[in-house]
Amino acid sequence: MGRGLMSGRPHRAPWAGLLRQRTTARDAADLVGDAQLPSLARTPLVIAMPKPMAEALGWPAKALGWGDILQLAQDPQGWGRIGKPYGAFKLGKTNPNFSTSGLHATVGAYFAATGLSSDLQQADPVKPAVVDYVRGVESSVVHYGDTTLTFLSNLQKADDAGQGLTYVSAVTLEEKSVWDYNSGNPSGDPATLGDHPKPKIPLVGIYPKEGTLFSDNPYVVLRAPWVDDAKRAVAADFLTYVQGEGSQRRFADAAFRSFDGKAGPKIVQSDGMLPTEPKVVLNPPPPPVLAGVQDSWERLRKRARVLLVLDVSGSMGQQVGSEGASKLDLAKRAASSAVDLLAPDDQVSLWSSRRAWTAPSPTASSCRSARQASAPRLSSPRSPTSARVAAPGSTPRRARPRRPWPASSTHPASMRWWC
Repeated sequence: MGRGLMSGRPHRAPWAGLLRQRTTARDAADLVGDAQLPSLARTPLVIAMPKPMAEALGWPAKALGWGDILQLAQDPQGWGRIGKPYGAFKLGKTNPNFSTSGLHATVGAYFAATGLSSDLQQADPVKPAVVDYVRGVESSVVHYGDTTLTFLSNLQKADDAGQGLTYVSAVTLEEKSVWDYNSGNPSGDPATLGDHPKPKIPLVGIYPKEGTLFSDNPYVVLRAPWVDDAKRAVAADFLTYVQGEGSQRRFADAAFRSFDGKAGPKIVQSDGMLPTEPKVVLNPPPPPVLAGVQDSWERLRKRARVLLVLDVSGSMGQQVGSEGASKLDLAKRAASSAVDLLAPDDQVSLWSSRRAWTAPSPTASSCRSARQASAPRLSSPRSPTSARVAAPGSTPRRARPRRPWPASSTHPASMRWWC
């Protein structure tokens, strides 16, 4: 893209709206404008689920959505609610501050909570019933990631090990990513397509019955002094080319829908996608509402429980860099910075160790063994340095250790997996 053009996967209509909202709040120039942005190719948000789990809920004949997710997530029996041996319901979701699918999933949950399909207003996300609904959805999250590739790569490894039904129950991602995963290529990189076999247990897409948003890959010609008439003319010609039949065919071959939302030949039920869905399409709320929804995630997300393991062995005293700091000094600085990113009521514990250890590959049995082995250590009075918890009605504070980082204390080395 030339200077003055903005497009590609990171730049979708909600992000353009958030850009306008934040530049306006800073009294900066509006580079986007409020005109409807043309799309290059589209793909809807889906709740992707291993096929046997989705079929247990009635896919593809039954309309499913956020309400069904919330019921399973809040039931102590989990999947036992419908007589299935899959354990607790585990949702994977990306961070809405970095990820389009995470942002769209958060917006979709708010729409589902209000019962609206359009016109979400600033007063809606703060209603107590709406807050409780969205918090309930977030409570089922077992792991947040910056990108959906984190989940798909881990799920592929679990599937390779014959554990495709143990890692996660559902992940919010784009329909196109369902095709990528089912092709054995979770990264979506055309260069690696065919390098890995297809999964034993494929994913299928659930299109929320309450409605879903499209990732539309908008095409933006910036409203800036350096964008003259000649550049605008070139931009218009390029848009015509990208929306032309030949270019759209290439998007369709990668399982995108066309710029006007039509499903191509890759969008088929046998590959986990339903070409007649979604039935209800949501439009992103106005930028001020969207910004409020995004900001609310930090308050409503599942609280974190973090274990920091600090190596205090002799080798950590080695000086590195030009500042003369030791490896241990740098590790402590990094840990302190990480703690600053936590919410006031997140929990963080610190273990230090002088012993080297090697963690085995994470399997279901090793995860169980690790939990059993570590449980008494976590309750040991020697082990945790806990984050401060804000009292009701108090002013929130950043999570901080209650005492300085230990210089020489030791504790048995820990093992940690995402299980």
